[in-house]
Amino acid sequence: MNAVEIGQALSDLALQPFDGGEFPFVFLAAFGHKERALKRLRAGNNYASDVAGTTVVGERQHVAEYRLHNLRRTRMENLFHRLLGAAQIDLTIPDRFGNPVKPREWFLVPLQAIDEAVKRIVDGSIVDYAYDQASARLRRVK
Repeated sequence: MNAVEIGQALSDLALQPFDGGEFPFVFLAAFGHKERALKRLRAGNNYASDVAGTTVVGERQHVAEYRLHNLRRTRMENLFHRLLGAAQIDLTIPDRFGNPVKPREWFLVPLQAIDEAVKRIVDGSIVDYAYDQASARLRRVK
């Protein structure tokens, strides 16, 4: 799905009545997950995840991996939140106990923008850039 299709899927979901127990499945179906996978999840048969406390709906698909050295994880995470904050998905979903959770790490950003951001973090030029949602890319601000 491209950013426009994702935006439309989220808008369509926002118009539906909210059912906390059903929302995770409606959300996944809106993004094209097959009914077979949803039945499996409803039955409690989850796929293994390499991230503690999470479940994946299908095969894990790692699209990129970055190895950065001499950087604190929390500083890196804060930098990405400041850089991509405008593209953060505004969504609240129930956790497995029905408590509302607002995911902070969900952004609508193309992989090319992430690749460029990592490159600029490494070379130190990230301070001259901001993420522009309209063009879906980093733009020079200094």
